[in-house]
Amino acid sequence: MAFTLHGNLKCRSAGLNPTAVVIVATIRALKMNGGVALEALGIPDPRAVERGFENLAAYLDSAAHFGKPVVVTINRFQSDGGDELDVVHRYCAGHNVANASATKFRKARAHGYGAVPVCMDKTQNSLSDNPRLRGRPRVYTLTVRDAEIAAGAGFLVALRGEIVRTPGSSLHPAAERIDGDAHGRIVSLS
Repeated sequence: MAFTLHGNLKCRSAGLNPTAVVIVATIRALKMNGGVALEALGIPDPRAVERGFENLAAYLDSAAHFGKPVVVTINRFQSDGGDELDVVHRYCAGHNVANASATKFRKARAHGYGAVPVCMDKTQNSLSDNPRLRGRPRVYTLTVRDAEIAAGAGFLVALRGEIVRTPGSSLHPAAERIDGDAHGRIVSLS
């Protein structure tokens, strides 16, 4: 399991008074607690993630006893599906628990990026983060799945839903075709 409250023991021994309780979760652990066999944990299954929330809820209940703000972070793996991550973000939002994306906005503020513009990066197919909601959707849930500091550009990027970061770009950039010939000349630039 990737959930832990062991920091409480260390803080008491060291005389520290932390400002928050951080629960680290994995999609795999949630699915395992939702009844998925070990060999099938890499297969996307948002419903199994939802079933695993009973386990997460127990940790949230324990963390509430400390009287500190609680943050759920996701130790993300490549096999984690976007729908699975969205389910966790919605669960946290529904239980008034900060998630990793909110942890990142606070971190940006602490590093001096609290007053910079925020770029809401989303699908080009909808006003929402759901590409299937066309036209002018009136009621929808907006999910921010991650956030990044674009320090050079001077803004924060809120990543909404499953998006292609650079629309219209090829999966294989032209740089992959650039080479040099036997005389040291660059070839394949066009």
